[in-house]
Amino acid sequence: MGISCLFIRAIFAACGMYYLTGVTPEDTLYDPLPMYHTVGGIIGPGMCLVQGTSVAIRRKFINIDGKPGAIGFVSVLIPSVYPVALIKIDEDTGKPLRDENGLCLLCKPGEPGEFVGRIVRNDPIRDFHGYADKQATESKIVRDVWAKGDAAFLSGDILVMDEEGYLYFKDRRGDTFRWKGENVSTTEVEGIISQVVQLTDVVVYGVEVPGAEGRAGMAAIMDPEKKVDLEKLAAGVQKCLPGYAQPLFIRIVTKLDMTGNL
Repeated sequence: MGISCLFIRAIFAACGMYYLTGVTPEDTLYDPLPMYHTVGGIIGPGMCLVQGTSVAIRRKFINIDGKPGAIGFVSVLIPSVYPVALIKIDEDTGKPLRDENGLCLLCKPGEPGEFVGRIVRNDPIRDFHGYADKQATESKIVRDVWAKGDAAFLSGDILVMDEEGYLYFKDRRGDTFRWKGENVSTTEVEGIISQVVQLTDVVVYGVEVPGAEGRAGMAAIMDPEKKVDLEKLAAGVQKCLPGYAQPLFIRIVTKLDMTGNL
């Protein structure tokens, strides 16, 4: 499904970017993006049409050599050149698995792992300044990855690398948790609960239970008016979800922490 864009709006967008970036008619813009993309189809070509700037357009959106599904590449011959790695994660605790020397275990081809990037202090590209909350900053850093004393940024993305070095997206850490030996998708459970209670603000996550392995499901439902029918919720969850995915705990809250939109 496409979207409509007034011609005058496209012209203003192209002109605005032209003057904002300081591009001149003598410059040549390289446009590798799909033409249906705002930047690829309006901003780039628009500066060409309005201001006379040259635009070099690829015949198709580039995925390096066209490897289907790949989102990146790391050389298997000289991996040390790349400041990234896939590390093994304990599915129950979410913490990195380590060898006898205390270093992170790196994934072999075909093994899923969390994508991390080396942190280099005072490097404009590889430094990580973190958040205002120091605890939140520390939770995104893993130490002793390649060698004692180093540090890397935890992306939260679970990827898989094939034998040629191509990377494929698998999951987001935090969007799943394990309970009774099964992986539970928080997105799936949130969707079911939202349908049953007719409320969109639902957050599902795993919580530790003393004496039990893995994490049990907890569903936080924002219901300031307290209209949720718990019996209906229980019946709907039991009908639509397997036993291991059914939340064991329900929290009725008046508000949820949300990320603000610009």
